[in-house]
Amino acid sequence: MPDEAAALRVMFAAYQRLQALGFREAAYCPADGQLREFIEAGSTGIHTGYRDASGVWIAEAGDLWPSKPILYRDPTASGMEAAEGGRNAQQLDPSDDSPIGNAETPSPVPSASRVGEGT
Repeated sequence: MPDEAAALRVMFAAYQRLQALGFREAAYCPADGQLREFIEAGSTGIHTGYRDASGVWIAEAGDLWPSKPILYRDPTASGMEAAEGGRNAQQLDPSDDSPIGNAETPSPVPSASRVGEGT
């Protein structure tokens, strides 16, 4: 890319495409402990985790890690409804294969053990 303006155009096009695939701004993700998919700036992966009162937590390598995502997607979003084996149901170019399903899926955390909730 020759300059910042070109880079911003590419970034905005990617943002619009991710929205078309069901992603939304992470600032509006409900803090209800439900499993969702998250994207962080600078990451090339889609990570499974949840948001609760203390923040967003991503499951990886058998542990939970704090995250500052920029986008999230509900499991029932239009881009995920028929996701099968890491492949989006829409007919995309093979180079657009989604890493959905590659992340380790965490078990929902019992409400009593969530940070920020009563004991």
